[in-house]
Amino acid sequence: MLLLSVGVMVIAVGAVIVVVGASFAQRQPLDPRTAFLRVAAASGVMALGASVMYVVGTPQLDEIFANTAADAALVLSVGLMGIAVSMVCERRARAAAVLASVAGLVVAVSSELLPAEIARAVLLYALAVTCGACAVLAVRNDQLPGRPTRILAGAMAFYGLYSAARGIALTLYGPDSARPGSPFGYVAALTASVAVDVTITIAVAMMLVPATRAARRKSRSLTQVTISDWELVARAYGPVRAGQLVEDLQAATRDLDPHSVDIDRGVATTIATATHALTGPLTYEYGWRPEEIALLVADADVDREPPARPSRTRRSSGVQQGTRPTPPVVGPSF
Repeated sequence: MLLLSVGVMVIAVGAVIVVVGASFAQRQPLDPRTAFLRVAAASGVMALGASVMYVVGTPQLDEIFANTAADAALVLSVGLMGIAVSMVCERRARAAAVLASVAGLVVAVSSELLPAEIARAVLLYALAVTCGACAVLAVRNDQLPGRPTRILAGAMAFYGLYSAARGIALTLYGPDSARPGSPFGYVAALTASVAVDVTITIAVAMMLVPATRAARRKSRSLTQVTISDWELVARAYGPVRAGQLVEDLQAATRDLDPHSVDIDRGVATTIATATHALTGPLTYEYGWRPEEIALLVADADVDREPPARPSRTRRSSGVQQGTRPTPPVVGPSF
């Protein structure tokens, strides 16, 4: 049994190090959803490892016990989910990584050195802190699809509050707080854990849905997104690169809104806050720089009937992407 627990822990930690380390070491910025899914997968591996170790090492269902490896893995799995929802901001992701590491270390030391009852209280308070931090980070993330992010935040907030309540009850009433049939007994705690795990799994699966559903406009009015000061842009970048910017804008918009319509030097779409929604795809998938993003302008509430699609000719894919001149500042940055 001990060898099995050690083996599971080694596999889980190895997978986490590889996935999370590769995400942090990535030189090119990752798409927020891709980065989230990578680290969320590592969180799932760690949670699965914790579950296996709990099953292997549980002496009795109604007994309070400490399992160093399983307790630390459980807290780390929640901490990894906090890292996943904060990957859009490197500073937040590193802070979440520090919090997860400290929480896991504190739980591991307490489980190893303190009495089982005190170690369990430390575990519950650590879960409350890490779950609460993950919920806050998820709410603050505006780059991931809104609905699954809110579901994830709600599940984490619920489990954080439930863990805090369990910890307070254990501190005040001791083992009697976890007697069978109580709200914090084994069956109740297991039911809450399974419900939260299923909810989080659904939220992560929803992240796989194409971004089209996360960027639909609430009203039917169209927004025209175009390249501002076209003559200046054409002179600064050259006609080939300027035309490529328009094609990138139209392609990125079609990925979010298949019913968008190409117009002269831009696109007409029903996406809400179009320039904000397009910033991520244009930056991460098409390699636009901040000064190129600043060239986008949006004119909202144009004709509800989309303009006719002009004839388009595909440019050669052999365009050289050499050093591009930086144009003077054109309009405000978005």
